[in-house]
Amino acid sequence: MKRSAPIILTTILFLLMLSSGIMKAEPSINAGTAESVLKLAGFEESFRNESKDVTIYVMGAPQIAEEFRKLKGHKIGKATLKRIVEGKELPEEKPDIYFIGDPTNLFPAIMYTRAENVLSITNEVELVEKGACLGVSATVEGKKEIVLNLEASKEEERKWNQAIMKLARVVK
Repeated sequence: MKRSAPIILTTILFLLMLSSGIMKAEPSINAGTAESVLKLAGFEESFRNESKDVTIYVMGAPQIAEEFRKLKGHKIGKATLKRIVEGKELPEEKPDIYFIGDPTNLFPAIMYTRAENVLSITNEVELVEKGACLGVSATVEGKKEIVLNLEASKEEERKWNQAIMKLARVVK
């Protein structure tokens, strides 16, 4: 019992500090990612100008898939988010947006999006430099970092409103 007393006291102290607000849980770095993705996708011509139903495939990011589900029915330009499909491999049906949440399958995902002309988006902006089309992530300061890969845009046959160039760091 003498050995477990410090562990119990430490646990009680930690719980008291957490409940009193001295220690606060960090906000999720994924918070707001889905909403940001929809806003940014609205800068792309096919979503901005066409009234259509949009399917998003989310690979390897269950928390973000849940965020997208909460936004079902939201507008993406003139288009509307209607369906969210989640998985760990390549999708069985062609989506409109492919959200890459698992970097271990980055290259098969990029090959798929380029072959099928599907917009690839990720929340890990360093993956944009490796071939994903668009990346949005929260910084430590709580700001959004947006990165756009022009070569990937060309390969995926994406046409962007020029306003996104003012918001994003562009890589070629």
